[in-house]
Amino acid sequence: MLGVSPGQLTDAQLAQACSTDEGKAGDLVDLTGCAAIREMSCLVGLEQMQELNISGCTGIDATTVATVVAKNRTLSALIFGDGMGEPATLEVGMTEADFSNKNLGVGGAIIISAWITHKDKGAMTKFDISSNDIRAEGGKALAEALKGNQVIKELNFSGNGLGYNSNGDPYSIR
Repeated sequence: MLGVSPGQLTDAQLAQACSTDEGKAGDLVDLTGCAAIREMSCLVGLEQMQELNISGCTGIDATTVATVVAKNRTLSALIFGDGMGEPATLEVGMTEADFSNKNLGVGGAIIISAWITHKDKGAMTKFDISSNDIRAEGGKALAEALKGNQVIKELNFSGNGLGYNSNGDPYSIR
């Protein structure tokens, strides 16, 4: 298992963790509680990683996590969140997802969108992402991921400021 103790994780420590030989099938990459990771692109190379825990990490680029989700064929679980409450957990084959009030924001919506697009396989029938302040950008990413979905029976997007961009300004379509 490739584990990192909670607390400050420097870029050098992350680089060392990503350069180890421990990215074999069945491995857990646990970065719980890390602080200010700016570069996670090395995780894309851990092709046999099955579970990734980035809950409580700050400064993570959601598009990089989305790339990890898209490119890693063996990833079957992703745990993430801001550390303020219970983390969000995504698992392959999950049929119900209740992410309500998890403070996920636009970045969380981007990560969930990548998961739905690359991992969901049409299993999810109930999806609640209410009260997460995902704004217009997050709503657009999720709408694109859910486009054409024929199996979701319950969907809750309420309380997300979908009419506003991430700066809090009214969203306008151009």
